[in-house]
Amino acid sequence: MKIDALAGTLESSDVMVRIGPAAQPGIQLEIDSIVKQQFGAAIEQVVRETLAQLGVKQANVVVDDKGALECVLRARVQAAALRAAQQTNYNGASYETTSQYVVHPSAPMPPC
Repeated sequence: MKIDALAGTLESSDVMVRIGPAAQPGIQLEIDSIVKQQFGAAIEQVVRETLAQLGVKQANVVVDDKGALECVLRARVQAAALRAAQQTNYNGASYETTSQYVVHPSAPMPPC
């Protein structure tokens, strides 16, 4: 990670993800969610899986969830990570970027 980056909004059914460089190894993750009691573990798993797929091993991540679906969370994490890395090619894979989504060309879209 080179810079702090944001993806998403604080609107209902969306999530804002902030990712930036970390001073310590590993993923430092903070989750604030209106559904944290019910889905906090699932949110953490999705964030960590998505970052692992991108090859991110060290980052500070803040997730402010307003009830987003899993596919939205994955898209926001991907977008923020690529913005923080200042590239559309991460971990040896090229990604297509649009205003809302970052999609690996060989990966199926997650169900929504």
